[in-house]
Order: sequence, then C-alpha cells, then structure tokens
Amino acid sequence: MTLVHRQTKTTDFDNFNKDLLDAPWHVGEIFDDLDDAYDYWRNLFYSIANEHAPMKKKRVRERDVCFMTKEWRAANRNKRKYAIQFAKDRTPEIFELKKRCRNIVTRERRKALTAYWYKTESEEMKSKPHDFFDTFRPFLNNKTIDANPIFLKNQHEDGIFEDQRQVAEILANYIATIASVIGGNHVTSLTQNEFNNHSGVQMIETIYSNSSFQFKHINTKNVQNLFENLNPRKSCSDTGLMPKLMNKVALGIAPSVANLYNRCIETSNWPAVWKRGELTPIFKKGDKNNVEKLSTYHDAIDY
Repeated sequence: MTLVHRQTKTTDFDNFNKDLLDAPWHVGEIFDDLDDAYDYWRNLFYSIANEHAPMKKKRVRERDVCFMTKEWRAANRNKRKYAIQFAKDRTPEIFELKKRCRNIVTRERRKALTAYWYKTESEEMKSKPHDFFDTFRPFLNNKTIDANPIFLKNQHEDGIFEDQRQVAEILANYIATIASVIGGNHVTSLTQNEFNNHSGVQMIETIYSNSSFQFKHINTKNVQNLFENLNPRKSCSDTGLMPKLMNKVALGIAPSVANLYNRCIETSNWPAVWKRGELTPIFKKGDKNNVEKLSTYHDAIDY
C-alpha cells in the first residue's frame, strides 16, 4: 500500500507563514464566482505548500505481522533500497549488496519467529488460555478483515448490481434526490413568488416577524484561533489539508480564509467543494449476506 503525505520534518514554518502572508491573495477578489475564487485560493496555497512541505510517497504494509521486530523492519528497508538501485543499475556490486540484504532479512525473520513462539512455552502463557489463543490468532484464518460487499437487486430487469462503484453511485443518486418529490412532483416547477406565498412560509414569517438573524463577519484572530485549536490527530478531508499542517500555518493562512469566508456571507453563497460530504452505509439488523434485504432502494437505505 502506498501512502501520500506531506514531508514536514525539515519545514521552516516561520518562512512558510511569511510566504503565505506575502502571497497575492487579493487577486482572487476579481472573480465573481465563489468557486473560481476558491480554486484560485486553493491553487495558490498548494503552490506555496509544495515548496515548503512537498508531497512524498511511502510504501507501507496495511498491517504489520505481530512478530515484527525493529531489526527485521530495518533489514526489509535495506533490501528494498538495493532492489531499487539494482533495477536502475544492474552491476555485480549492487547485486551482491542486494543478495546480502536478502539473506539478512531471512535471518531476522527466523529470529523474530523464534522469539515469538518461545513465549508460548512459558508457564504464564500456559496458565492463561486467552493469551495463548491470542498468540495463535494471527496465524488463523480471519474472515472479518475484508468488509462485506453490498449488492442491489435490479428492479426493472433480472439481475443484481455487484460492482461496488455502481452500487455507490446508485445509493448516492437516491440519497441526493429522495427529497425532490416531497410535496408533489409539481414543486420542481414552482417559481420564487409561489414559494414566498406558500402558507408554511407565511406562517414562519408571521411567527418570527419581530426577530432577525444574520451571519456575522469573522476576523482574522478568530480564524487563527480555530486553526490553532484543530486536533492534529484527525485525518484530512478530501481537500487534502491536514489539521497538523494547518496548526502550524494558522498565522499565515488566517487572513485569506477570513476574507474568503466573509465574502461567502456577503454573497449568501458557498463554494461547491465545501458542500461535499461522505456517505457510509451502516448495517442495522438482519443477515448481512441476504441479498433480498437490498431488493429495493428503500431497503438499501435501511440496510
């Protein structure tokens, strides 16, 4: 598995914040469309971030084996390093280094396995059956590692939707349009005046006629405090902005974000990217492997 992350070990955050403060954020104000303004802000921020915290790729195991040791892990890294070098330059010297590292990996793996199984012979392990079973558990077949796929029955034709991407698109389209027919099919053709004259709207206006509500503009200090108080352990959204990174650049990014947010308040609009969300079907009850449970879209949502 390959992970993509930003390298911040050698980042000078003082210079990073200085470049953010000196960046031409005001150019984004020439765009009338908020989506265009946000795209400019995002591209400008990423161009500065890529200079100070470039993107790196790292290959990792999805899950290390329970008997992994530091020596075995270091030997694996050296073996991969010389394997990559040998693929680029197939010389006898590099081949010998590659073969030597491969032998070291084999030796360290045997040592790790010996040390792992040695503890099963202790008296303490024999007196605790649960710990004894936990020792053998990683070598047993585990059927709960992979998530059960979701299947949908085709209502119009005989067959089942098995492609998980197609299933996700069907569920997303259903959830996005489930409320479109509330009040009748004619609601999609109503004009703005007809909405304003609706009895429910008029009742709300009557009840709350003496009260008022409006979004207040925010200042740079408030935005900076929000960024500094982000939980750095949280994962990033689909925008790729890590909370850990935003903690460090709160001083430099706060003015531009405050201006962009205040512009949203003034125009009563919101960038489309900020409206995105993630939908995760959650099993509620019944048999997970029962295809008939998902025979209709309503059943799929209940599922």
